[in-house]
Amino acid sequence: MINVGTTTGTDVLGLTVTDDDPAEVTVVLEKEPPEKNPKEPPEVRPTAFTGTDRMWLAWVAVLLAAIGTISLLAAGRRPDPTKIR
Repeated sequence: MINVGTTTGTDVLGLTVTDDDPAEVTVVLEKEPPEKNPKEPPEVRPTAFTGTDRMWLAWVAVLLAAIGTISLLAAGRRPDPTKIR
């Protein structure tokens, strides 16, 4: 079986460009899709687990921002050594 993918876009000059790429595909196992009852709602799948819980990263960012803010406020302004009093 030959599968041809075609794409069209614009280049940096604004001209339309098109490219196609044929690929030979070998069908290993051909199965008929199961019949679905049109009156039944579609099967709902859960979202895939990506392996990370990013909430702790948000708390680390908040903690670092708070430490930086406190450091800036605690340091205050230094006097300018070029000015004579």
